[in-house]
Formats: sequence, C-alpha cells, structure tokens
Amino acid sequence: MLKNLKVFYLTLMLSCLFVVQAIAQCTAPIINSFSPNTGFIGSTVTISGAFFNSTPANNIVYFGATRATVISSSFGSLTVQAPVGATTALISITNVTCNLTAYSKVPFNGIFCPTP
Repeated sequence: MLKNLKVFYLTLMLSCLFVVQAIAQCTAPIINSFSPNTGFIGSTVTISGAFFNSTPANNIVYFGATRATVISSSFGSLTVQAPVGATTALISITNVTCNLTAYSKVPFNGIFCPTP
C-alpha cells in the first residue's frame, strides 16, 4: 500500500512538472517596434519583439483587418510583407501554438501608389 502511494505521488509530481513546462513555453508574443513605420503596400516590414514562433506559418500577422504574409521568423524578429488592403491600423501577431496575440502600440501607415 505504501509503495503504491509513493508511486502515485511521484507520478503526480512529474505530471505537474510537465504542465508547468508546457505553460512556460507558451508565452504571449511581444511587439517592441517595427520598421518602417510608414511604407508602401507590398513592402517588407521587420517586426522586433519577443516570443515569436520560429516557424513562419505559426505566426499570424494582421495589419488592421488584413492578413500579411510572414516571410521569415525567429524568436525576436518577424519579416512580413505589408498586405494589399492594409489600412492605417495596429499590427497584431498571434502565435498559433499558444493562441495568444500581441498588438503594436502605434499603427502602420500604409502608402498606396497612385495610378498614373
């Protein structure tokens, strides 16, 4: 009986350890800045911060209500293409692994090229 109780507590402690590790690995992204702040639609924008997913497809980036294409990603940097249809709005990044989202503090100002 005592042996079974020890095994139970050991299993419980290990289970808690794995849960804590899983939670620690799932942190909301942070957007510190992006450059350029004003750019042409279709141009490349570099977003600096932390807790981005290193797999580009696991980061969902929006410029306002329009989804951007993620070109490359690392823990602290994302390179994206400013999407057609982007408005002057905040940038949001969702890490799909955690399903947590961050928002920029300032909006991206998209410049549309006039048709000649």
